[in-house]
Amino acid sequence: MRNADLPPGFWEKMEGGYFYHCFQLDLKRVYLEITSRCNFSCITCIRHSWKDEIGDMDLALFSRLLDELESYPQRPLIYFGGFGEPFFHPEIIEMISKVKKRGFRLRIATNGYLLSEEILEFLVEKQVEEIIVSCDSVEDSVFGAIRTGGSLEKLKGNLQKLKKIKIEKKRTYPRVSLEFVLMKKNADDLKRLPVLAAELGAGHILITNLLPHTLTMKEEIVYGEKYEPAGPLFWPGPEKEYPSIATADFPRMEWGALRSCPFIERNSVSVSSKGDVAPCYPLLHRYCYYIFGRQKEVTPYFLGNVREENLRSIWQKKEYIKFRNRVRLFQFPSCVDCELSESCDFPAVNDDCWGNSPSCADCLWAQNIIRCP
Repeated sequence: MRNADLPPGFWEKMEGGYFYHCFQLDLKRVYLEITSRCNFSCITCIRHSWKDEIGDMDLALFSRLLDELESYPQRPLIYFGGFGEPFFHPEIIEMISKVKKRGFRLRIATNGYLLSEEILEFLVEKQVEEIIVSCDSVEDSVFGAIRTGGSLEKLKGNLQKLKKIKIEKKRTYPRVSLEFVLMKKNADDLKRLPVLAAELGAGHILITNLLPHTLTMKEEIVYGEKYEPAGPLFWPGPEKEYPSIATADFPRMEWGALRSCPFIERNSVSVSSKGDVAPCYPLLHRYCYYIFGRQKEVTPYFLGNVREENLRSIWQKKEYIKFRNRVRLFQFPSCVDCELSESCDFPAVNDDCWGNSPSCADCLWAQNIIRCP
């Protein structure tokens, strides 16, 4: 095949041959961290090792980004989430209005605590597609111990109001999903989750393992041990007109051979409250965590900033395209089960012995051990 017959792109010399990278505007999901501030102080939170400034995305930058995304051939799905509480942003109502006015699908990850009746009415009116609510226990005392500053009873009250409003207005949206961070402290709650999910009108539970940022939380992880999760978990779906079975989705519990990045496979991008663009949530900030007992320092990997250039040009940068394809091929060593893992210093700073920086060699997201909506 001649170069003239190929779609626009470029060649890269690799071990064993050449790889042809295509320029494509195939962005499908945009994760927006509209704020890195939060009303909770959870024991599981990244803020316990946080090394970045905290702030909000300004409305002008947000609007400019939406204007650009509106011009794309295929409008991407938009997520409000990241490491802050979206409803803590002072202009969240206007942001949601702008997203829905332009016809985007919108999902919001939230702790659910700031969902007043007025906001719930608004979410139903605007037909926000889904809210993913963090709920780490079925017991109020355990919930409060994990999500410092929170109350399970208040959360339940908020979601029951939403359920009531949807019934009164005969609306399906927003759908409700729960996100449960599994650890030793709440592992016994799993078998009771379906009852709570049915009570709150949730149609799905995403279960993820704990990513420990402190020595104390390192002792709470259950993956990598001989742990048998309760399952399968199911309950009647929330829509009575369309009978269905709702289910919980379990993470992997052991390091395995198969690795696949959910962020790259979904053609997604993450944008911080400052406008920095990263390939995924894990590379959006500077922080540390513990992986199978070993401490790891993460440095953010930014491909650009939407304050200075448009997202289209960032997405189509050669460096970014090469990175995405390298992750799709997963050209990284497997650091966790390497025989030199205990003496090797590369993983401690997110590098690897193959010359990758950043490296996805021991990424728990690629293992489906740690998960995001």
